[in-house]
Amino acid sequence: MSVTKHLIIGLDGFDWAIARPMIAAELLPNLQKLLKQGSHNSLQTVLPKSQSATWATSLSGLWPDQHNILSDREPDVGGEGNTAVSHLSTSQSLLWDWLAPAKLKTQLLGCYMTPVPVETVDVCVGQHYPGEAQFGGQWPDMAAENMCGLNKPDLDYLGKLRLAPADVPIELLEPLINDIHLIDQDSDRRPAIIAEALARTISVHNVATWLMETRPADVLLVNYPLLSQVVGHFVAYQAPQHKDISPQDFQRYNAVIQGLYRFFDALLGRLMALAGTNGRIMLLSHYTFKQNANSATGYGLKQFQPTEKTTTGHVIFSGAGLHNNAEIIAPQQLDISPTLLASLGIAIPSTLIGRIWHEVFSSPLVSKEQQSTLNKNKDWTALEGGLSQQDHIWLAELSAMGMVDPLAHNIKQQRMALERERMLNKQQIQAVRGDVTGAIATLISWLGQQPQDVAVKLELITLLFFTDQHKALLPLAQNALAQLHTMSEDSCPTLTGALSITTRMKLLQAAIAFAEHKSDSALAHLQQIDFSSIQDASTQTFAGNCCLKLDSLAEAEVLFKRAMSINAGFGPAYSGLARCYYAQQQFEPAANIALRAVELQAGDFASHRILGLSFENLAELELAELHYRAFLQRYPNDSEINKRANRIKVKFAPSR
Repeated sequence: MSVTKHLIIGLDGFDWAIARPMIAAELLPNLQKLLKQGSHNSLQTVLPKSQSATWATSLSGLWPDQHNILSDREPDVGGEGNTAVSHLSTSQSLLWDWLAPAKLKTQLLGCYMTPVPVETVDVCVGQHYPGEAQFGGQWPDMAAENMCGLNKPDLDYLGKLRLAPADVPIELLEPLINDIHLIDQDSDRRPAIIAEALARTISVHNVATWLMETRPADVLLVNYPLLSQVVGHFVAYQAPQHKDISPQDFQRYNAVIQGLYRFFDALLGRLMALAGTNGRIMLLSHYTFKQNANSATGYGLKQFQPTEKTTTGHVIFSGAGLHNNAEIIAPQQLDISPTLLASLGIAIPSTLIGRIWHEVFSSPLVSKEQQSTLNKNKDWTALEGGLSQQDHIWLAELSAMGMVDPLAHNIKQQRMALERERMLNKQQIQAVRGDVTGAIATLISWLGQQPQDVAVKLELITLLFFTDQHKALLPLAQNALAQLHTMSEDSCPTLTGALSITTRMKLLQAAIAFAEHKSDSALAHLQQIDFSSIQDASTQTFAGNCCLKLDSLAEAEVLFKRAMSINAGFGPAYSGLARCYYAQQQFEPAANIALRAVELQAGDFASHRILGLSFENLAELELAELHYRAFLQRYPNDSEINKRANRIKVKFAPSR
């Protein structure tokens, strides 16, 4: 079959907030060109702490609890120690498993989950290339264990394509590090960190361009480690100067991150030239690094660990047959595999959860009626509590004698805790992607098995309150309140967080009053709580939404802003403040805050609604229609928004 060639570039750590002003200043010309020739948007991701887990989610189209890669390492086969996870760690299909039956030539370079080579692809150069840096800044001898599809001369040549950290030219480091000649690199290892990342990136880039020049494939997936290895250590050195950064260190290292972006832009230009005008390029970042206003983190500082990763990445999809300079509507990580498969003309397996980004393609793709399953139907079933068949027979005999095995009881308790953790992860993932109905169903299902789990009840009550399901909320809240009356502060280990039992009870009483349409009583319960002393963004946001429902807009604004000051990345607080501004007819501030909410949580469809309404009031009708369409992706039957979107569509029809 004839397909458009695809280049998929992994660039974890890429931050749109850093790139955007650099693009405006024309410092990233190749990235700017890529954007103009395609579509992009912030990408909501899961489990960024584990790069293997997050890449497995993108390449399988399944949640982590479905593909079962939940960390970067796993117990080894012998049961002692641990080993790096690989593509063999999941029983589910990954992207290349669907490409092989379609006879597509696929190459993998530096990808996660490839410590063991993927034998079904044309070429696999595993994630450990070019190796682990040795003392003196040299790479070890070439190891072919995690490679396939290459002969002996090819492997020898790959060895020559490696640039060792010690051999990185000073000319590459000077634009990144001011006064590098004055730094004692025996005591300050920061230049060595940057040099190793540059060497590793250049080595990977050399192989990528060699493959594209000499062995062109239908799909090349290459992972660039440049930003993921460096930015977490140096994000605190950016302007303005952080209080924990000395003037000398700030002067030396404040240009590192922008310099790395410009360096990658030069590499990107070469990749784009080799891909040609008939190819398609997807640039994919799963996370950014979160700056801590209170305490700087990074190498050379008191808090020396890398800065925390966020759950917001970015995706760009550009090239032939794609709309120019457009926006992907609320992209989710689970959409990546179905969109790539559709772009390659491959039928979408029925097991995939995400959607195809139809809005980025200039011509229609295959319909769902034409889709068939290419999934390998590899089932994964967890072992029942880790017990063998013989264990079950033995336990049944003990039970018949009226005896209980304490070890089995302990295993059962551990299994229950694990199931609860996985359930809560699933619920949180559903809520993040805007599937509130699914999140509610997950919690209800758990409570059907564990009706006394008060912490889960409180989580469910919060979701029911936000979605105005007062009829369902009332009996559940009354039951939880009665349960809390019998509890002490330390009697329920699952009730963790910044709230006391007394505060939780007052919040429940307010929710009950709302459900009974007793607004004055609800407000009275809220006024008994000293919110200024509660360092919990979720509680502040809950109270803000209560005040919003009571039309106490000034109080709501204070609470939402306090939530944002506690956790600058808490999307629901931004969403609430946007609705607060809109209720006050402050349309421009509402739009600005709602945009930030959508950046933090692409699945925040309520903020898309506020954006549509605000832009319509600001006479920005094309932007209004864009966000109305995003909202209707989740709520297609909303009559008011359908009416507004269609009215705008009709107005623009003659000019389109």
